Amino acid sequence: MDDMIIERAVSTRRRRRRQASKSEEPSSRHAAIVGILLLVLAILVGLALVSYSPADEANTDISLRELFQLFRNNDQVHAKLETTQNWLGLIGALLADFLLHDAFGIASFLLLVVLVLWARDLFRNGQIQNECWLKSAQILACCVAFAYWFGGLRLIGHQLPVELSGLVGEFLATLSAAMIGTAGTIVLATVALFFACVFVLEISVVGIVNRTRSLLSTILMAIKQRTTQRRTTAAVSHKTSEHPAAEPDDNPFAYIRRNVQQHPTPDEPRIVKPEEPVAIPSPSRRERSGASSQQTSAPTQLHATEPHPSSPSQPSKLTLTLQQQKHRSDDEAPPIVQPHVDETILFTPPPFDLLLQSKEEHHINEDELKNNARLLQEKLETFKIKIENVTVIPGPVITQYEFVPAAGVKISQIEALADDIALALKARGIRIIAPIPGKGTVGVEIPNHKPSLVRFRSIVASRTFQEFRG
Repeated sequence: MDDMIIERAVSTRRRRRRQASKSEEPSSRHAAIVGILLLVLAILVGLALVSYSPADEANTDISLRELFQLFRNNDQVHAKLETTQNWLGLIGALLADFLLHDAFGIASFLLLVVLVLWARDLFRNGQIQNECWLKSAQILACCVAFAYWFGGLRLIGHQLPVELSGLVGEFLATLSAAMIGTAGTIVLATVALFFACVFVLEISVVGIVNRTRSLLSTILMAIKQRTTQRRTTAAVSHKTSEHPAAEPDDNPFAYIRRNVQQHPTPDEPRIVKPEEPVAIPSPSRRERSGASSQQTSAPTQLHATEPHPSSPSQPSKLTLTLQQQKHRSDDEAPPIVQPHVDETILFTPPPFDLLLQSKEEHHINEDELKNNARLLQEKLETFKIKIENVTVIPGPVITQYEFVPAAGVKISQIEALADDIALALKARGIRIIAPIPGKGTVGVEIPNHKPSLVRFRSIVASRTFQEFRG
């Protein structure tokens, strides 16, 4: 008994499913047919709008009754048909004239999007969804906003064709101008068009503002950089014209060594500078090649004073020797060494004037050197590490302090004090070279408080670079 009831229920359910599928098939088929017709209609309307010609306006002055006279071989109707330039004939000319002249103007092309959206929904869902209706309403509002905006433009430029705004846009613009004026009409139409496009395209207003601000900042930055570059070029050319022979000393890496003798006091070391040695002119290329094969240059002799005996209550006094190197100016630089090339190749290196010159000169802050040497001595004395003399080799970014530790001091003790020395000197970081290769000294590299800028011109114009043959 129960089996028979179950079989009847299953058969009834199957019968209902078959009937529902049979009823759904015609509806989905009809929706697909309507979608195809809408798509064809969109194509035909698009062809009519694209092939619109103002010359067809005279032929559109025809009634529906006269249009049917075409089947009765009416000569007047046939004459209008032959002179029509629209691709769809009189029907296309009438449709295009209605949409462009009597409706929304050039914004009527957006109606094609509405037809395509309807056709897509009919193909996918079998009916037009609520979202599609909402999107269609937004597109129609965008059409009205476009027509309104073009109508506002036609209030300024009366020579603009009416096909831009259509009668709808012209009516809205004329009505708005009578209430808020022409300028207010254009502003209101622009705002309406902006918000209509934002709603249709689903654009974020905040994103538009941020992109506009970044674009404006980029443009202003480019203009500012170009203006600064022009001013710099004009200043350099003006300075060159006033002082053609003056060349600033741009090379912070080439120095002439000098000896400085220190007479320490209990408070801080003092630097005494002797007279600068006279620069010897550089020999020519042929003389340099001959001299390099016969003899080598003698090393520079450095003289340091003997330290004064220190009392037990005062820190040990040391001799501070400053080694500074100074290079020649660009005018005194040796001639450029031409590479050995084949006879068929002629190459002239570009001049140094193509490179920018450094406006700031490298100055040695002797107070900073003395202060760092004193702090270094006091810090090492705190950990019972005595030093006898200090040799300072300043650089554009880092200054090296060389000293000789007292007998019995281990190098590992000095290396372990790197963080303590950096804290005492308030430096970003220091480097201890213990020992320096080829010397019996320990080096402490400390960054300068005001580093100098090193330009490429100062490197290629240096004597070391010119005489290098790699």
